[in-house]
Amino acid sequence: MYLPFIKDKKFLYMGLNRLDERTWFEPDNEWTEFFEHKLAVMEQRREQCLQTLPSAIGAEQELQRRMLANLAVNHASVFDVADNTVTHRASGAVIDVGSDHTSIRQSSLLVQDDLCLMQESPEGYRLTAASLCSPSYWHLEEKIGQTLDEIHQPLPGYAEGLSDSMNRFFARMKTGKPVWRGNWSIVAHPGLMQRLDTPTPGNIETDPLWFRVERQTLLRLPDTGAICFTIRIHRYPLETVISQPEAREAVKAALAEMSPEEKNYKSLAELQWRLQRLLEEPATPSP
Repeated sequence: MYLPFIKDKKFLYMGLNRLDERTWFEPDNEWTEFFEHKLAVMEQRREQCLQTLPSAIGAEQELQRRMLANLAVNHASVFDVADNTVTHRASGAVIDVGSDHTSIRQSSLLVQDDLCLMQESPEGYRLTAASLCSPSYWHLEEKIGQTLDEIHQPLPGYAEGLSDSMNRFFARMKTGKPVWRGNWSIVAHPGLMQRLDTPTPGNIETDPLWFRVERQTLLRLPDTGAICFTIRIHRYPLETVISQPEAREAVKAALAEMSPEEKNYKSLAELQWRLQRLLEEPATPSP
């Protein structure tokens, strides 16, 4: 399990860790679920999950080349990487990367992660291309073209506590030194796409709650200088997470530290009463 809050209990914190580029992507037995999900939402909600600006074409090309090389070397047991196609060995799914080699859409289909490209501008780094099929309550069609500060403007305390350090980090990030961090929330259903304009299935008052983790990576592309930001979603039943004493105490501590504004931002406010009840109950060890 990725449980980032155990180490970093602060809400407003970059919490960066060095990334071995061999683990830039971590394909696992959920690959087919993510692949089919991406195909479906790209067909049904294209504007909401695929956006690119003309200035991003070179970066998209470089990203795909780097991804193909990485998968061929580090995940050869999972993928057969040929000149124009990539085959996922277990499922037999084939992704054509020859007919549209500039497309962040095709690159995104290779992996379970969502992909975002940030490029330098006089006003700061801007989001210039993205395939975002599993958002955690943010809307790509509203964020495309925005700077880091504009993207994070709704984040409580960002301007005062994180803007300067994040902008400095992006400006100074070196090639060959990728990083990763974790982000988390608690949600009322395990669906991959979580948007405010998407109805929540099931019953928010009685259905099991889920612990939703984002494994995020940042890697600078050497030729274009663009920074690739990836987001991989992991989901665990909340009761499984809090059956671990360390995780249970860390969840309680993290929630206690959050302001009401921070809880609203993470969409936790409406779940507050259920979380309090679950965390006050005696822990039931997982089998």
